[in-house]
Amino acid sequence: MRRGKPAGTVVRELRRPHCRRNSRRRASRIDEIELNLFVAGAGRTVSDIDLSVISAASGMSADQLADLPGVLVGSPREIADTLLR
Repeated sequence: MRRGKPAGTVVRELRRPHCRRNSRRRASRIDEIELNLFVAGAGRTVSDIDLSVISAASGMSADQLADLPGVLVGSPREIADTLLR
Protein backbone atom coordinates (compact mmCIF):
# COMPACT_ATOMS: atom_id res chain seq x y z
CA MET A 1 0.00 0.00 0.00
CA ARG A 2 1.29 3.46 -0.89
CA ARG A 3 2.07 5.88 1.85
CA GLY A 4 2.20 9.61 1.63
CA LYS A 5 0.04 12.04 -0.22
CA PRO A 6 -3.25 11.00 -1.83
CA ALA A 7 -3.35 10.49 -5.60
CA GLY A 8 -3.55 13.73 -7.53
CA THR A 9 -1.71 15.80 -4.92
CA VAL A 10 1.38 16.25 -7.08
CA VAL A 11 -0.79 17.33 -10.02
CA ARG A 12 -2.52 19.95 -7.89
CA GLU A 13 0.83 21.16 -6.60
CA LEU A 14 2.25 21.45 -10.11
CA ARG A 15 -0.48 23.98 -10.87
CA ARG A 16 0.94 26.24 -8.18
CA PRO A 17 4.22 27.78 -9.37
CA HIS A 18 5.82 27.92 -5.91
CA CYS A 19 5.47 24.13 -5.52
CA ARG A 20 6.80 23.05 -8.91
CA ARG A 21 10.42 22.72 -7.87
CA ASN A 22 9.67 20.47 -4.88
CA SER A 23 7.19 18.36 -6.82
CA ARG A 24 9.69 17.77 -9.61
CA ARG A 25 12.31 16.80 -7.06
CA ARG A 26 9.94 14.26 -5.47
CA ALA A 27 8.97 12.83 -8.86
CA SER A 28 12.56 12.59 -10.04
CA ARG A 29 12.87 9.02 -8.75
CA ILE A 30 11.86 6.57 -11.46
CA ASP A 31 9.87 4.38 -9.07
CA GLU A 32 7.56 7.33 -8.39
CA ILE A 33 6.67 8.05 -12.03
CA GLU A 34 3.38 6.68 -13.28
CA LEU A 35 2.43 6.44 -16.95
CA ASN A 36 -1.29 6.82 -17.43
CA LEU A 37 -2.31 6.38 -21.06
CA PHE A 38 -5.67 5.39 -22.51
CA VAL A 39 -4.97 3.15 -25.50
CA ALA A 40 -7.83 3.29 -27.99
CA GLY A 41 -6.27 0.76 -30.34
CA ALA A 42 -3.08 -0.91 -31.45
CA GLY A 43 -2.06 -2.68 -34.65
CA ARG A 44 0.53 -2.94 -37.39
CA THR A 45 -1.38 -0.55 -39.68
CA VAL A 46 -4.24 1.91 -39.22
CA SER A 47 -6.52 -0.38 -41.25
CA ASP A 48 -5.87 -3.21 -38.74
CA ILE A 49 -7.38 -1.14 -35.90
CA ASP A 50 -11.14 -0.83 -35.43
CA LEU A 51 -11.58 2.86 -34.66
CA SER A 52 -15.20 3.05 -35.82
CA VAL A 53 -16.71 3.84 -32.41
CA ILE A 54 -14.17 6.54 -31.63
CA SER A 55 -14.44 7.91 -35.16
CA ALA A 56 -18.22 8.16 -34.89
CA ALA A 57 -18.03 9.84 -31.48
CA SER A 58 -15.31 12.31 -32.42
CA GLY A 59 -16.12 12.95 -36.08
CA MET A 60 -12.47 12.30 -36.94
CA SER A 61 -11.26 9.91 -39.63
CA ALA A 62 -9.20 6.83 -38.77
CA ASP A 63 -6.10 8.53 -40.23
CA GLN A 64 -6.64 11.57 -38.01
CA LEU A 65 -7.13 9.34 -34.97
CA ALA A 66 -3.92 7.45 -35.79
CA ASP A 67 -1.97 10.65 -35.06
CA LEU A 68 -3.22 10.71 -31.46
CA PRO A 69 -1.02 9.25 -28.69
CA GLY A 70 -3.68 6.72 -27.68
CA VAL A 71 -3.59 4.94 -31.03
CA LEU A 72 -0.47 2.83 -31.31
CA VAL A 73 0.47 1.88 -34.87
CA GLY A 74 3.44 -0.28 -35.84
CA SER A 75 5.20 -3.49 -34.99
CA PRO A 76 5.43 -4.46 -31.33
CA ARG A 77 9.05 -3.20 -31.31
CA GLU A 78 8.05 0.15 -32.88
CA ILE A 79 5.22 0.59 -30.39
CA ALA A 80 7.56 -0.21 -27.48
CA ASP A 81 10.09 2.33 -28.79
CA THR A 82 7.34 4.95 -29.09
CA LEU A 83 6.26 4.37 -25.49
CA LEU A 84 9.84 4.56 -24.23
CA ARG A 85 10.35 7.97 -25.87
